[in-house]
Amino acid sequence: MITICVVLEEGYESTFEHLAFRQLKGAYGCNLVAVPHHFPTLQEALDSLDMPKVFMLPPGRVESTPYRDYVMPEGDVAFILGSPQETLVGYVGDNQALHITTPHPVDMMSISIAGVILYGHG
Repeated sequence: MITICVVLEEGYESTFEHLAFRQLKGAYGCNLVAVPHHFPTLQEALDSLDMPKVFMLPPGRVESTPYRDYVMPEGDVAFILGSPQETLVGYVGDNQALHITTPHPVDMMSISIAGVILYGHG
């Protein structure tokens, strides 16, 4: 099963962004871990996930693979999505990092990335 782990943008914790993630959870039947709703920090959320972790980052931030080339492993996997105030670069470590290649180099909001992930593999 897919778990989406997201750091909500400040000011969005109980409004549009969280509701949009809950909508995706309902539509695709995935698990959702939202910081700060379920855990106060990203590190605590990551520590709770006993499964492979895949970090979604903009191209060029760390060595990463294009999302379109990703092969979903058997079993559970957690996709980790950041926010403008929480960079994921320091958390990747030995985990896999992916990026979504777009025609124009624009950083995408986490909710958009989650939609791509779930549509492609949900």
